[in-house]
Amino acid sequence: MPPKIHNFKDKLSESFIFSSKIDEWYKQHWNVPNIINYEKDKQMQKQGIDKGVIINNTLYTIEEKCREAKYFKYWDKDILIKTISMTSTDTPGWIYTSKADILSYYFISNRASEIYLYLLPMKDWLMPWWKKNCHKYEAVPDKIAYNRTYNTINKPVPFKDIFTALKNDGIEKYCKHYIISVEDKFVDPNPDSF
Repeated sequence: MPPKIHNFKDKLSESFIFSSKIDEWYKQHWNVPNIINYEKDKQMQKQGIDKGVIINNTLYTIEEKCREAKYFKYWDKDILIKTISMTSTDTPGWIYTSKADILSYYFISNRASEIYLYLLPMKDWLMPWWKKNCHKYEAVPDKIAYNRTYNTINKPVPFKDIFTALKNDGIEKYCKHYIISVEDKFVDPNPDSF
């Protein structure tokens, strides 16, 4: 059976559908009036930056990653870390190139009624952690995403590994998820700030 071909524009459109709900949640979670949207800013996109939020006069940049509803069964199992963004040129993935402060990683529920969201410190923790630990995942099979004109390579990394490392580093406040209702107000089972 041939591999499923992904369409980047379709995936982008799907993530935009949920973008406004996530923006509402960011505003309430961080108690800020505005979210800066860089989705059409090519320079920021090249740095892996989708959004920005100003908290206490400091700009925090956000890279958003969406896993479609068909992958919802993994919401508490793993994160896909993109190691190669284009196989034909061996272009490094976002885990090596992002300039974002925060990774906003979310799953769309099966009926698209909820978003399960994780916030992880990207630049200051996840990227250095991966650089130090990527060798531990060499035996884990790659997940290849086939696109029309290029392919990407991802490594599934269990959330339990990430949460254990966060706890070991004394930053267990990131060891949680948030549930955002798509139909009405968001549900925040962990109402403290990041």
